[in-house]
Amino acid sequence: MNASWWSYCFSSIPVWDNLINYWENSDSSNYVTFINNLDDIGQPYSCDQWADFHQNSTPLILNQDGYEFYNLFAYDWYPSWAIIDQNMTLRWQEHGYFEEVTEFVNSFINDLISEFSYAECNLGD
Repeated sequence: MNASWWSYCFSSIPVWDNLINYWENSDSSNYVTFINNLDDIGQPYSCDQWADFHQNSTPLILNQDGYEFYNLFAYDWYPSWAIIDQNMTLRWQEHGYFEEVTEFVNSFINDLISEFSYAECNLGD
C-alpha cells in the first residue's frame, strides 16, 4: 500500500523493483504477483506517473474508490506490506519503509512456495 504524496512510499519504489526483478527471473515466477494499492491518486502522482518511476517492471497498480485495501492492511501507516497466500490468507504484514524488506520477503515467499509445492505434489497421492 502506498500513497502518492508520502515520501517513504516514493522511496520504496526501488524496493518494489528489486522484488519484482528477483521474481521475474525466478523459476517460480508464475507463483508470485505483486500488487501495489496506490491511494490518493493525483496527489501528486497518477497511476501512470507512479508506474513510470519503476526501473524495469511495474507491479499491478490498483486504483480504487475509497480505502478498502487500506482498511484491510494499512492501519494508519504507509507504506504497508502484506503477503497473501494462494488461499487468500494473510501470512505476513508490516508497516513502514525499510530496505531490509527485500531479503525477508524473498525468503518468506520462497518458504511459502515450498509449502505450496509440497502440498500440491501430495494432493493426488
